[in-house]
Amino acid sequence: MAEQKKTFKGFEIVIDDNENLAVDGKAIDVSKGENGNYYTSYLPYTEYPTLMELAQEVVDNVPDFDTFSGSE
Repeated sequence: MAEQKKTFKGFEIVIDDNENLAVDGKAIDVSKGENGNYYTSYLPYTEYPTLMELAQEVVDNVPDFDTFSGSE
Protein backbone atom coordinates (compact mmCIF):
# COMPACT_ATOMS: atom_id res chain seq x y z
CA MET A 1 0.00 0.00 0.00
CA ALA A 2 2.09 2.88 1.30
CA GLU A 3 5.62 3.29 0.08
CA GLN A 4 8.19 5.53 1.69
CA LYS A 5 11.34 6.57 -0.21
CA LYS A 6 14.34 8.56 0.88
CA THR A 7 17.83 9.15 -0.45
CA PHE A 8 20.40 8.92 2.32
CA LYS A 9 24.10 9.45 1.57
CA GLY A 10 23.49 8.52 -2.07
CA PHE A 11 21.50 5.37 -1.31
CA GLU A 12 17.84 4.96 -2.10
CA ILE A 13 15.93 3.57 0.87
CA VAL A 14 12.51 2.10 0.09
CA ILE A 15 10.06 0.97 2.76
CA ASP A 16 6.97 -0.77 1.41
CA ASP A 17 3.90 -1.29 3.60
CA ASN A 18 6.04 -0.43 6.64
CA GLU A 19 7.49 -3.93 6.69
CA ASN A 20 9.63 -4.49 3.58
CA LEU A 21 12.94 -2.66 3.41
CA ALA A 22 15.37 -2.27 0.51
CA VAL A 23 18.55 -0.22 0.18
CA ASP A 24 19.56 0.47 -3.44
CA GLY A 25 17.35 -2.42 -4.51
CA LYS A 26 18.88 -4.91 -2.07
CA ALA A 27 16.28 -6.38 0.29
CA ILE A 28 17.19 -6.10 3.97
CA ASP A 29 15.73 -8.82 6.16
CA VAL A 30 14.10 -7.21 9.19
CA SER A 31 11.97 -8.42 12.05
CA LYS A 32 9.69 -6.60 14.45
CA GLY A 33 9.96 -7.44 18.13
CA GLU A 34 7.12 -7.69 20.61
CA ASN A 35 8.06 -4.22 21.85
CA GLY A 36 7.44 -2.78 18.35
CA ASN A 37 11.09 -2.10 17.54
CA TYR A 38 12.80 -3.38 14.40
CA TYR A 39 16.01 -5.37 14.19
CA THR A 40 18.18 -7.04 11.54
CA SER A 41 21.05 -9.51 11.50
CA TYR A 42 23.15 -6.81 9.79
CA LEU A 43 23.29 -4.96 13.13
CA PRO A 44 23.03 -7.57 15.88
CA TYR A 45 21.92 -6.66 19.39
CA THR A 46 20.43 -3.32 18.38
CA GLU A 47 16.82 -2.28 17.85
CA TYR A 48 15.33 0.76 16.15
CA PRO A 49 11.92 2.38 16.57
CA THR A 50 11.48 2.87 12.81
CA LEU A 51 12.57 1.09 9.66
CA MET A 52 14.01 4.35 8.33
CA GLU A 53 16.33 4.68 11.34
CA LEU A 54 17.37 1.05 10.92
CA ALA A 55 18.07 1.60 7.21
CA GLN A 56 20.20 4.67 7.89
CA GLU A 57 22.25 2.74 10.45
CA VAL A 58 22.75 -0.07 7.92
CA VAL A 59 24.07 2.46 5.39
CA ASP A 60 26.37 4.02 8.00
CA ASN A 61 27.67 0.84 9.65
CA VAL A 62 27.53 -2.14 7.29
CA PRO A 63 30.56 -2.48 4.97
CA ASP A 64 28.36 -3.53 2.03
CA PHE A 65 26.76 -0.09 2.22
CA ASP A 66 29.65 2.29 2.75
CA THR A 67 29.48 5.83 1.38
CA PHE A 68 32.01 5.02 -1.34
CA SER A 69 29.51 2.67 -2.98
CA GLY A 70 26.66 5.16 -3.00
CA SER A 71 25.29 6.56 -6.22
CA GLU A 72 25.94 10.20 -5.29
